[in-house]
Amino acid sequence: MRRIPFQDHFVIPWAASRMWLLEGVTPYDEAVLTLAEETLSNSAYLGSLPDSPVLIDPVINLVFYLPFSLIPYEISRAVWMTLLAFVTGMISYYGLRLSGWQVSRVEKLIIILLTVLWLPGISNIITGKLTPIIILLILLSIYLILRGDDTKAGFILALTFSSFITSALALIFIIVWSISRRRWSVVTAYFSGVLFLFAITLLLIRSWPLNWLRVILNTYTDWSWVHTPLMDFATVLPGIADYLLIFLHVIFGIYLLYLLISILGKSGREFTWKILLSLAVTFLFNVQASISQIFIVLPAAFLMFRSWSERWRSVGRLIDWCLIALIVVGSWFFVKPEISFVKEMSLPVLVVGLPIFVIIGMIWIRWWAFRIPRLPFEPR
Repeated sequence: MRRIPFQDHFVIPWAASRMWLLEGVTPYDEAVLTLAEETLSNSAYLGSLPDSPVLIDPVINLVFYLPFSLIPYEISRAVWMTLLAFVTGMISYYGLRLSGWQVSRVEKLIIILLTVLWLPGISNIITGKLTPIIILLILLSIYLILRGDDTKAGFILALTFSSFITSALALIFIIVWSISRRRWSVVTAYFSGVLFLFAITLLLIRSWPLNWLRVILNTYTDWSWVHTPLMDFATVLPGIADYLLIFLHVIFGIYLLYLLISILGKSGREFTWKILLSLAVTFLFNVQASISQIFIVLPAAFLMFRSWSERWRSVGRLIDWCLIALIVVGSWFFVKPEISFVKEMSLPVLVVGLPIFVIIGMIWIRWWAFRIPRLPFEPR
């Protein structure tokens, strides 16, 4: 961070939490931005404020930053960066657990390491985005649900509520499925956790919902902030881009609705296949999609790789590793010759190509996925 210029998505929540705890200033006060600017200018890091230099997150999200706000910026930023590197690796770990892909310890370590070192991983770690933590919590909650730890899963899901741009569609799938299976512990724990977080933050800062809403209305004055991956896909044919845009959203929207209906009451490997595929499809409807959220597609990719390696043995394993190498190396290759972390990277090949490839691959392996051997968390 002393050598590479970067856009810092950590400094504003850090400043907001610090002023709230030490001076009683509301997190949406203009003084927060002043502190963030002064902190960056006085530090040895080459950070800059985000394109939208305001606190857009609800106060609930500050729960992730509060422990760091009492530590000097340079130290807390270094610890936060280390934490994100660990979290990114854990996303890969739980993605492998959910897919049940049996790989050796060395292969697992390599996959985890590559997940950290490919472009989306390094970008999230350097810029300090909260997204990897939210995605890890979603995957961890699904894993706990499959293991029968419903109460833990519900409370963990509650922590993702306020990051609705990343988690909203995934939460809808999980909650609706839990209701269909009468897994009331998931639903009860989730809403109890959300209500608890709201109650605590309202007791501490009664005016934060109105202040947050005011910031949102001032920041998003039109619809230019909406940018799904399918919008990038539609620009491939500029002449019919508008019609193609509508067609793609309708087709994938119908398929997403089908997945939501068909997942009701399902369990075991069929639920696993459908929920992992759903996560990949929901990414295409992310209204502010970027490479930072592409990790939500990885569990489905791992399940696809597992099916290929089990069906085609050595040939399948070779294809898997060739594709992994292509994805990791390609993520860096397509941003050459200029790799910059001071602005949001536009990488349609990765943001659009990878999820669509994984969705097609998941549909292709459907028959095999429903008949694969027992998953690690299934009863013997």
